[in-house]
Amino acid sequence: MVRVVQFTIGKPLPKHDAFQRQLTARAFWRRSDKAAWDYCGASTTASAFDASGIWYILPRHERETDLRYARRKSQAIARSYQRQILDRYNDHVFRVPANRPEAVGEYKDLTDDADGAGTPLSTLIKRALRRSQTEGVCYLLADSNQTEVYTTRAEEIASGKRGIIAIVGADQVINWRMWRGVVIEALILMCDRDGNDYAYYVTETTSQRIDIETKLGTNQITISAIHPAIEHSYGGCPLVAMIPQFGDDESPGDTSQGAPLAESIKRICNVESWLLEETQGVTFTTQVFIGVIADQVKSIETGPGMAVCLESPGASIDKLTSDPAQAESLRSTLERETTELYRAAGITAFSPTQAPQPESGVAKAFAFNEIEAKLSALAQSAERAENLTIQRLSEGNGWAYPGAAQYPSSFALPDLADELDYVIRLTTADLPPVLKDKSIREFSQVSFRLTKEEQVELDAQLVEREQQKLDDQMTNPALRKPGT
Repeated sequence: MVRVVQFTIGKPLPKHDAFQRQLTARAFWRRSDKAAWDYCGASTTASAFDASGIWYILPRHERETDLRYARRKSQAIARSYQRQILDRYNDHVFRVPANRPEAVGEYKDLTDDADGAGTPLSTLIKRALRRSQTEGVCYLLADSNQTEVYTTRAEEIASGKRGIIAIVGADQVINWRMWRGVVIEALILMCDRDGNDYAYYVTETTSQRIDIETKLGTNQITISAIHPAIEHSYGGCPLVAMIPQFGDDESPGDTSQGAPLAESIKRICNVESWLLEETQGVTFTTQVFIGVIADQVKSIETGPGMAVCLESPGASIDKLTSDPAQAESLRSTLERETTELYRAAGITAFSPTQAPQPESGVAKAFAFNEIEAKLSALAQSAERAENLTIQRLSEGNGWAYPGAAQYPSSFALPDLADELDYVIRLTTADLPPVLKDKSIREFSQVSFRLTKEEQVELDAQLVEREQQKLDDQMTNPALRKPGT
């Protein structure tokens, strides 16, 4: 095989042409998925970039002062649309367990503990798929629980060495080559047990360690030592890509299920920041003195309980008010952006303040077909990656391949949109807290199949949330309901 990646001591690690571009885009997709307090940047000087890496998520207006921009940026928030939507899709894919072969021998060890840290195979695959939904691609590495090399299989068994699966993030794979959707050559950033960073180069027949060092003050990774290549018996490259395909084949990592949602979240965040600025700007009435000179009003203050006496006979006081059409225009834009976000997710949007319009059977059928197509694409990518990784492990560790796992190809539960709508309606409705808590508990138990420990944790978090609301009402009278 002709190698694409070449190494030279003292030279930088060779990166794929698309790596830096995809690295920037993934950082934005993850930020939108997390929707944390620092979505727009952690401070007034540190701003976050969008997928292009050129523009800020929350850009500054041309005539906006430093103070007003800093205030608007500190108040801007991201809604967790992306995380909720992708979580619901992920949960639906695994709602019906995959049909796997009978678990015996080494395969049973793998299904019980896939990563050597006690994670079941089904849980590991679910985590990898969720990561690929955000980042566009996630990798599974056929690995082993020990780094020691033995001369015979009997020695490996006696030592307890066995095959495991490691999840490898897209940012770790800095160079790759694929053929027909299968990785045949890759360069992976890794860290050993002693905390030393290194590059792991794998092909269809060999694996190789490359020692690296990072130059201070730069992001440049330089090669410090090249270890000999070691032949392996995986029967192919041990790195397997999990790439959900929602359309035409594309380079791994170029787009993701969360990419269009992240773009909508960015626009919603901007529109909400404008609307909040507009609302704050007109909260306090602006007094205007007419028919007087500046010296007559230089030391005058206005406010409740104050009287103003003006000497000029033609003087008067007027008020400046806002144009209500501006705020209404922003609200309309916000509603349209939210609708487009749900449309990109394949889910019918709704307004919590309005009754939903009745849909025809044809409209519902089309909506569900789009949801089912996305679910099928996710399931197929998980099935393909799992089966190929198991095949690599069985060949590399000398045990019989148990056969392919089969994921659902049809999802006959057209309730993804209904459940997501229900969750959002429930959390935004003006209901007594006891009804909200009861509904959330029942919904979570059925939808997420919570364990007893998880149910106890959910109950504790609900109690903590209600206590926090009470504390906020005690410290902020504006949050109290009339009569309390």
